[in-house]
This record gives sequence, structure tokens and C-alpha cells, in this order.
Amino acid sequence: MNTHPSPRLRHILAAVAVAASATCSMAATGPGALEWTSTEYDFGIMKEQEGPKTGEVKFVNKGSQPTLINSVRPSCGCTGASYTDGLIEPGDTATVTFTYNPHGRPGRFAKTVKVYTGENNDLTTIRISGTVIGTTETLQRDFPASIGNMRLSALEEKAGDMRYGTARHLFIRLYNQSMDTLCPKIVNPHKALSVGVNPASIPPGDVATLGLYLNSRDTTQMGAIELPIEIRVNEPEGDDATGTVTVSANIVPDTSSMTVEEIDNAPFAAVNPELIDFGKIEKAGEQRKFKFEVANDGKTEMQVLRVYSRQKGIKIKRHPAKVKAGGHARVEGVADTGSFPEGLFRIGVEVITDDPLHPARTVTIVGENTVRK
Repeated sequence: MNTHPSPRLRHILAAVAVAASATCSMAATGPGALEWTSTEYDFGIMKEQEGPKTGEVKFVNKGSQPTLINSVRPSCGCTGASYTDGLIEPGDTATVTFTYNPHGRPGRFAKTVKVYTGENNDLTTIRISGTVIGTTETLQRDFPASIGNMRLSALEEKAGDMRYGTARHLFIRLYNQSMDTLCPKIVNPHKALSVGVNPASIPPGDVATLGLYLNSRDTTQMGAIELPIEIRVNEPEGDDATGTVTVSANIVPDTSSMTVEEIDNAPFAAVNPELIDFGKIEKAGEQRKFKFEVANDGKTEMQVLRVYSRQKGIKIKRHPAKVKAGGHARVEGVADTGSFPEGLFRIGVEVITDDPLHPARTVTIVGENTVRK
């Protein structure tokens, strides 16, 4: 702690000393001589649209000597502060005023205002807090999705590529835009996914976290997976609002422990043809059959773990479970073109195998859908 008087205090004390008796002394007041009305201030619930709010705390100089507020330092730029200037005589009261700007800051906040006083620059920390109800514009930026009165930072979390056997933590932020406490309930039918809300009860204007833990070892499919969960949010009128959050990932075989020799002797997947051209789709709801081959150019038998497409309307009617070394097998499917996007399209059919170097091979279906929707 600084034990020397601040320049500002030395200047004031010098001026006082000139006008006072030569025997008059100015002892350090010390933090114990200041009696604060409070060192905490709760703004309560604030509406962002109403702009900055101001609060204050006071102290009485209970010491036998004058003191001074040297400086006041808020913990961030969102908070401004002012204070009583000049000497504070014994028995006098001083005020520290602070203003919080809620613009663009929805949710609960906790800040500090540091007050330095006296010859020794003694520190007193004022803690301010509150909760901001955001404007529509701010909430749309930070929490673009909604389920009833609960806003969400996203309705989908993508885990990306995950080796089978690994796990990943994902998070979605929740915000209560109502004036009532919300208690979201989760309906999660997936063994591979653990879900929780913290805190379980979300006060008005407050933020919570939807925690998602995906364990790929408990999945039943390789390749792209989508795990939807249902969220029910209590509404003041009594009816629950219901929405869906989806966790997606691409699960690939774990080959990290394979030796160079094992990889050299492993299967090697290939597809033929790699491109299928449907040409023009001119009839509504037209069904198109397609086929291609999966080949194993490796040295050991290959497991075909999954054949699928993310495009709705693509159904795989037949695919092999295994392909022997040096062999090939047919995949057959049918496409309901009524589900295809209008205009030019490019759709992938994924083949997932235990090929350690190329676990996913893609056959691309292209064409033009001329049917107006």
C-alpha cells in the first residue's frame, strides 16, 4: 500500500497548513475512521431501453482529523463515478456516486468501484450489482433464437468430427427475457448425450447455461448424427412453450492406436462412380433410382459401417455389410426428387467404412430441379 500522501492531498494539506496554526497537525485518518452506510449497492432489475442508472453510497468521517477522497476507480468502462471533492472534516459526510450503463449488456452484472482515501491512500471497495433486461435488438444479436420467453444463443451445437470413443462438452447460453422465473425442463432420449441447465431456475433477466456432453462411445451410428432434445419452458399463462435443440457430430472410426504395419494391411475404400448426374427433374415427385459400387482395394476385409445421405428423400435400399479384399459390392438407392431444392442441386451420399485413412467416401448426385414449388 502507498504510505506517502497523494500529490492532491499534499497540495490541499499545504494550503490548510499555511492558514492554520504552526502547531496544528493533520494525522492520517485511517480506514477505521470512516463509517460507510454500505459498501454494496444493488440496482435490482434494470431495463436496457431506459438507459444508465445511478446509485450512491456515503460515509461519515468519524475520525478526529480531516480526510479526503483521493480517487475513485470503477472496474470497467461501463461504470462511471464521481465523489465529494475537497476536505471532509470530522463529522462530515461524503458521497460516492456511480452510474452503470446497461447498453448491450443483458443479464446479471457484478462490478466494483475502488475508493482511495486519506494520507495513506486507504482502499475501500464498493460492490455494485444488478440484472439487465435487454432490448429486442440486443437480444436478437446475442440470443437470436427463442422458446417462449427464453432466448437462446443457438438452436444447434455442432461437435464437428469426433473419433469414436471420444467425448466433447458443448454449451448454449440461455436468457430469461420475462419478468418471471423460468424453469426449463429437458426431454432427452439419447444415451450418448447428457444435458443439464445451470442454474435450474433462471430469474428474470438472468443468464443460464445449457450444458451438453456428447460421448461418442454410446452412439449407435458412424458418420453424421443429429440428436434432437426437447425443451419445455413454463409460461406465465400456464401453458409450456416447447422447442428443439439439436446436437450434431460426425463420428469417424478411431485409428489412432494402429501401427504402421496395421494401416498398411488395412482395407482401402473406393466408390465408383463418384458422380451421378440426374440431369433435369421435370415431373413433380419424380422417383429416381441410382446405384454405385463400393470397392475394397486393401489387403483385408472391409466393414461397411453405414451408407446414408443428409438430404431428405434419399433412401438406401441395399448396401453390403462387408467387402472382401480386392472385391466390390453394389449400393442401390432411390431419390424422392420432390424433397430436392429448386434449381441446381448437389447432394452427397456418404459411405462409412473401417478404412483407417479414408473412413468416409462420398458419391455426389447432381442435376437441376425445374419443378416450381
